[in-house]
Amino acid sequence: MKSSGWLVALLCVVAVPAIAQYTEPTVPNLRSSSYGGSGVTITLQGWNAANDGGGGVLYSDSTAGTCTTSGNGTISGSNLSLITGIYGPFNWSDVALNTLINSTGFGITNDRVVAFNAASGTITLSVAAASSGSGVSFSANGDNGGTSFVPTTSYCFHRVSQTYSQFEWGTYGDCCGIHAHPDTFPLQNWINAPQSHIAVPGNFEITAPLTCEGAIGSFSGPPRSGVNETGIELPLFMITANNSSGAFTGNAMLEMDNTAGATGGCAIHNVGLIADGSGNFDTVDAYGQADLVDGSFLYGGNVNFHCMGAGEDVQLFDSFVTSSVNDDIDSNCPDFRVERNVIAQAGSGANNSAVG
Repeated sequence: MKSSGWLVALLCVVAVPAIAQYTEPTVPNLRSSSYGGSGVTITLQGWNAANDGGGGVLYSDSTAGTCTTSGNGTISGSNLSLITGIYGPFNWSDVALNTLINSTGFGITNDRVVAFNAASGTITLSVAAASSGSGVSFSANGDNGGTSFVPTTSYCFHRVSQTYSQFEWGTYGDCCGIHAHPDTFPLQNWINAPQSHIAVPGNFEITAPLTCEGAIGSFSGPPRSGVNETGIELPLFMITANNSSGAFTGNAMLEMDNTAGATGGCAIHNVGLIADGSGNFDTVDAYGQADLVDGSFLYGGNVNFHCMGAGEDVQLFDSFVTSSVNDDIDSNCPDFRVERNVIAQAGSGANNSAVG
């Protein structure tokens, strides 16, 4: 449990050799902090709690008001919410869910990013643009809440040392119970970030599907902590769906490569995904080519692993798949490899797994 919400930071101003120590008594919001100045280093001992895995060093090397990235793109046809063909000096590492987009040419003011694909150069907006056009300039607020943030002083801080963990993106990992914090958005921002994704232990509550796209969206629990061939050892990184009073909205806890332009190849290793046994949603739905689940624990979905038919070379290895409402495994894929798994206590489905 991360109930105390302590963060300890050391603030070092390079131009002045002085150190000030800050202690914040509530869960910190880095964006509301007053850190500022060019050449300032912040050393975080924890994000939601001391030593919770969210530590790291953030550095401001810019002047106030410059934490944005700009580029050019095209909006055309009937879908005025999709920017395509993005080019120019555009930094994709500054883009995450809820990043704010502005463009005079497109008639966009503080429109939020709801999806993006760096490989195909596309951004999906929450609200349709007022105008279409080709090669139109736009800007994105560089504050993504993880690898960079903008405090009240408007200076841009970038993370220069990382553990690559989900805590660096503001997760809590305090599932489950009435005081648990929802981790859907920070987990998705972490998965979307163009970096390695190496989780630290904890149980993380979600109320909507997580999505991963390609190899860049792959993520892993702590090494050597996943399911073994006998299914005895469970992962230390767990994700649990909160469906209290129908709170969970979506078809599956994890959707692999289920977005326009996704090329496939998303992989998860040593991850636990726990559905609620209501039968209202699956645990994992795989759509892409060469999607992979390995060393993981899939529990309590309508179908625990559902290969949706579009992908080839989909693989399910060394995992514990159990307690589905329908089938533990249901595959409509043309080429699907299932090896060294423990499959148990399947529900009453009629397709691809034995009733257990």
